[in-house]
Amino acid sequence: MNTYLGTINRNLYRIVKFINESKLINNDLKKEYRGILRAQLSSYELMMLFYNVSYSEKGKKCKEQLTKCNFFDNHLLTNKFIWNDDCEVLELIE
Repeated sequence: MNTYLGTINRNLYRIVKFINESKLINNDLKKEYRGILRAQLSSYELMMLFYNVSYSEKGKKCKEQLTKCNFFDNHLLTNKFIWNDDCEVLELIE
């Protein structure tokens, strides 16, 4: 299971980083591409990504990329958070 989650996280990080740092596309198109990527993820996969970037040392670089672009953009089910203060953590990312 850990190998599967690691693969997903690394792929998402690489795709978001590519979109964010691309000099070939404008900001409106970058936002559109990130939206298409986000649409591929279930609510639970988004939650898993949130927890990875919020509480894992391995998620730090991905958190930097997601913070640049407001990736979660009200798409997380905050009523499913594990800890009560996760809404505050989410505000730091967005």
